[in-house]
Amino acid sequence: MYETATANGDTPAINQSQAIQDPARAWFLARIQALRDLSVEVEQMGVQGDERGKTAGELAKLLTSHLQARVNEEWEGYIDLAASKSPNLAASLRTSGPPIISQMVEYQNKLKLPTATWLTLTAESAGLWNCPGDGVGEGFEIIPPFEQSLRPTADDQNLVISMVDRRHVATAALHKLLSQFASNSRTILAPCDEQGGWRRLKYLSQHYRQMYQLGLSELPADDLSGWDKDEVVNYNLADAVSRIDRLASTSLAIRVLSLGAVTTSLAEWFQKIDSARPNSTDLPQTDRLLAQVDQWTEALGMALQSMNAAVLLEQGVSPSEWEATVIHRPLPGTIPVLHAQRKL
Repeated sequence: MYETATANGDTPAINQSQAIQDPARAWFLARIQALRDLSVEVEQMGVQGDERGKTAGELAKLLTSHLQARVNEEWEGYIDLAASKSPNLAASLRTSGPPIISQMVEYQNKLKLPTATWLTLTAESAGLWNCPGDGVGEGFEIIPPFEQSLRPTADDQNLVISMVDRRHVATAALHKLLSQFASNSRTILAPCDEQGGWRRLKYLSQHYRQMYQLGLSELPADDLSGWDKDEVVNYNLADAVSRIDRLASTSLAIRVLSLGAVTTSLAEWFQKIDSARPNSTDLPQTDRLLAQVDQWTEALGMALQSMNAAVLLEQGVSPSEWEATVIHRPLPGTIPVLHAQRKL
């Protein structure tokens, strides 16, 4: 807290500064301050315009130029903040430029977060992911991987357990990616014929691959054991969990490498189906691909269920009485958590 003099100078007023940790509340306060600053600047420019005999059009141009300079300053501040965590991310942001729009978006569980939209992909996206189309078919919207979720509060009905086993986190990440890919796929296939649907699935897979490549480029090398990105090659779902356990040293690295394993396997499945000799008894290509996805989702789901049960047993509770899910990006926090809710 600090003191300021009142208008009459008699009794000092007590002002209190408070750090705003809730991004949604910070968003509105930032907008309030921006509008306050703008009103002051408009008033000052109006006074200067009267003194210098400027027309309304000339004042508008001066104000626009001034505001753009302020935008550039704030963008540099955003990049500097990103650079403190990852120089690669800062370089990527500098290349992409500011977002085309920033707005408040409500996610699951009434979680409200400021959300920025770029013309190009950014790592760890949230909100709806707009795929503009491939020049032949129309675009579509999907939910990207690993959205942030509010960290639950532990009580008699909820257990919140920090996850420290990289194999457990990797298994959960792979399972989430595949189940979400299957869900997104079935959503975007609904209005399509077989040929258009197959093209859409390839396009969706390419977007996942682009997100992996972007994530890997922005991933600091020291997020990997050995600090060597060159080791992150030639791995798919068959050896993903063991490779990720050996290579990743942070939860972000686990998510990025999991995405790499999924996209590598997807590419292999697409190639195998495309190169297969047509047979009248074969299922449609889209069904064959999603069958592969579903098989791996089921297998990983069984492994994940066993791992979740083991964690609950360590907590001294019966797994049959709790429903457990993994939250990969809890807010607040960075370490994935296992959230178990008591069954009714």
